[in-house]
Amino acid sequence: MNKEKNNQNLLITGGLLSIAGDSLFSTAVMYYLSQVKEAAFYLSLATLLLTIPSVFATLIGVFTDRSSPKKVMIMARLAQAILCLGLMWSFKSIPQLLVIIFLLEMFATVNSVAGLSLTSRIISPEKRSKIIGMLHAIQSSLKLGGRFFGAALFIIIHPLGVAVANACTFFLDLLCIVGIHLPVKTEESKTSKAKRSSIKEWVEGWQALHHDRLTARLSWGVAIIGATTLPIGAFLSLILVSRLHANTFEFGFAYAVEMLGGIMGGLFCSALIKRIVARFGYGIMFLFNFLIMGLSTLVLGIASHYWMVVVALFLLGLVQSFQNITAPTYFMLVNSHEVLGRVIGIVTSLQAGSGLMASLCLTFISTRVSVMWILVVAGGITCMATVALFAFPIGVLKTKVQAEAAGEQA
Repeated sequence: MNKEKNNQNLLITGGLLSIAGDSLFSTAVMYYLSQVKEAAFYLSLATLLLTIPSVFATLIGVFTDRSSPKKVMIMARLAQAILCLGLMWSFKSIPQLLVIIFLLEMFATVNSVAGLSLTSRIISPEKRSKIIGMLHAIQSSLKLGGRFFGAALFIIIHPLGVAVANACTFFLDLLCIVGIHLPVKTEESKTSKAKRSSIKEWVEGWQALHHDRLTARLSWGVAIIGATTLPIGAFLSLILVSRLHANTFEFGFAYAVEMLGGIMGGLFCSALIKRIVARFGYGIMFLFNFLIMGLSTLVLGIASHYWMVVVALFLLGLVQSFQNITAPTYFMLVNSHEVLGRVIGIVTSLQAGSGLMASLCLTFISTRVSVMWILVVAGGITCMATVALFAFPIGVLKTKVQAEAAGEQA
């Protein structure tokens, strides 16, 4: 019990430190890019580079399952720390800065996939919702702080100072990960993994997504959400400024309120989610989460008043926190440790890949179709897909494995 508690504390502390540094750093970098010539081009290019690594998460999952998730996270954090220190020689070169941003995000994706695999090994099933919810709340809080203080820190201290501070947080997180104790694997399991084909392992990950109907439907739901929620990030600032004529305070508050919804959902709703899942199964939670996301997207498309946007963004942040608790917990419960990294990697790739395709489509249609209709269609597709995937029938989608898993959490 003491070992499990120690592992939990190290995981949360390390995650808090790295998220804090990364939030401040990413905000400072975006502020820096907004000050250079051709800022719009470099900002859009940076956004694209931050999206691409998640597409390769399916390959990262195979690597994570073959290795110890702890070792993978240590290597990822060490690489991120070294890259941040490397900015001391390349910060004034925009191309080099963009390459480093891409590599940092690539290793962040590696760390994210390995982190969920590690969580499933060191956190008991009944505590996972609480721990994941707490981490999501911390992440939302620190991102909120990063929005407010990242640019200010960039002005107060040299940008290299922000990069070095971020490197220090990665080193501290690395030390926390080193202190985590994992169960010792047998030599037989190590040998069997070494002899297996990477392609065969990747295929097994895809097969794991279709071992029951709810898992398969959740995977496709996540892929659809990756595409249909993308217009929110692309056009929210345009809605606030051009349509609603929001002032500076209203503009910042609208972005902050989404994170506040995420914080509240992560801190206060994990116990409620556990009760709902134990009684009705995961299907009802996925139905609710995706449906509210679709309705929020639709409301943003037709909103004619500022407070309609604020309420929609708050609900969006709230249900995104619900989804960030229920989906990882569900995958941990219905998949073994040996295949979990591949499953998480494939789902991440599906979401990122659909988002990338949607981004390319928006590039072509945004000048021909109004923002209102883009968001209305995206929200409508989400709602219809949610009903088709999760509403018929809810009872059948609660399989024996999920019922037993829900019983463990009750």
